[in-house]
Amino acid sequence: MGDEATLRLTAMLGTEATEVLRAAASSRNREVDLAEPRWTAAGYTGARLVAVVERSRPPAPQRPRKYVVKVCPADGRRREGARHHAALEMSPADFAARHLVSMEGDPIGLPGGGELLLQNIGRQRAWPAAVRCRSSPRPTGP
Repeated sequence: MGDEATLRLTAMLGTEATEVLRAAASSRNREVDLAEPRWTAAGYTGARLVAVVERSRPPAPQRPRKYVVKVCPADGRRREGARHHAALEMSPADFAARHLVSMEGDPIGLPGGGELLLQNIGRQRAWPAAVRCRSSPRPTGP
């Protein structure tokens, strides 16, 4: 994944978010690109959500991971990630498993004041089928 991946990500996430996301992936010897099929959405706070896939850089074995990047707008508070983590910590486990998205690591601050949230999608009921990881079983229960 190279310049074409950067162009695809930039078109969906913007330059700042793409640079930060690719740097974070690179620090883990990974590369990131848009997931196929493509999926995007808008959050209630004006956030942009985009499904991406991350792969190990050669010669490491390929272990692709799909997740949603949420680009939270710069509102000077960087509070969405903290609130989400607090909700995960304070909610009963069964409620959190049914209704809250699990996070992939900590929020990543953007130079302009926003933040990136990396949201796991493998077992989340809330994500459309196009985004869910096909290899992960769907949860059962009420």
